[in-house]
Amino acid sequence: MNSIQLEVNSLPVGETTYQTLYISLTKPQKLISPSSIVPLLLPADLDLSREVVISGQAPLWLQVRLMWRCREAPWVGCHAARDNQIVVIHSQVASPAVGDSLSVRLNR
Repeated sequence: MNSIQLEVNSLPVGETTYQTLYISLTKPQKLISPSSIVPLLLPADLDLSREVVISGQAPLWLQVRLMWRCREAPWVGCHAARDNQIVVIHSQVASPAVGDSLSVRLNR
């Protein structure tokens, strides 16, 4: 069993819903090996024709690898839950641009 699980979710923010690639570590009490990223596949239901927001707690090297794998998307952001924002880290479109932050105001 892989110690990394990837799941596509929706993140409703105001009038917009963002596509989220959520990272779960199936054995969070154990360290994961960098070699675990070699066989790691993106979920089949991840739509790279739209934005990808990476979310979940994981090592930086894993988040960077996922960003690189999602580089075909119009833009990629990281969900900084503690700061209630999405930070754009890669963009092929005029807006949002790299460095933009989008406030996360969750629907009730």
